[in-house]
Amino acid sequence: MRIGQIARIAGVTVRTLRHYHQIGVLPEPARAANGYREYDTADLLRLIRVRRAAAAGVPLDRVADVLDRSGHTETAALLAQLEEELDAQIDALFAQRVLVRRMALGELDPSFPPDLRLTHEQSSRWDIDPGVSRFDANHAELSMQLIGTPLAAYLNEAAVFLDGTVATPTIQGVSVRFARAGSSTSPGDLRRLVEESVQLLRPVIAHLGSALALPLMSAEARHLIEEHRRGELNATQRDVLDQIATALQAPPPAGE
Repeated sequence: MRIGQIARIAGVTVRTLRHYHQIGVLPEPARAANGYREYDTADLLRLIRVRRAAAAGVPLDRVADVLDRSGHTETAALLAQLEEELDAQIDALFAQRVLVRRMALGELDPSFPPDLRLTHEQSSRWDIDPGVSRFDANHAELSMQLIGTPLAAYLNEAAVFLDGTVATPTIQGVSVRFARAGSSTSPGDLRRLVEESVQLLRPVIAHLGSALALPLMSAEARHLIEEHRRGELNATQRDVLDQIATALQAPPPAGE
């Protein structure tokens, strides 16, 4: 058989067959007097078995071990490891299918990270200002991508705690006044907005404590988060957030 014929029968491309020769999983037959490689049925069976092992997920650099040392302890360990990896892939695909199904049923918002589902649900129940809600959602998703998944647990727990301890009208009021904050807002109104926001958030931070410690942000993460703030918030709103952050980093006043 010529190279094209054996490749066709085995269901691989000529390029794949040549690659198998290069990495040593399929011995290269001698060339006939006319310069062409001549394959026999033994080569065909070997090629079929190599293709089957590769299709099962066996790394090409271990295919020869699996085929030539069947029953060997190392081969059994390799196949056991491969089985674990396939089980993990199946679990991931099943979880992905569940997400797609829930999106199709309208149970999940496709534009919102599934890991932040609790945060999203709580925010929807509070019926906060749409602009603030959009900023919070975008900020949370960007931050989670930059900081990592521990942030999702932090935000979800914070949302649950707020929902159980703070009246919805209070949260709505703060969100509306933050949305309206601008250059024409009086200093007194801005000061009260900062104070009420700190009163809302300080118990949350105390509740979370160090149990859900977040990793430090990189310089790149800080830069991108600030770029996002500048794109969605005006200067007054950014200043309010900075004042809130500064106040929360300071020790609480005596008596709180």
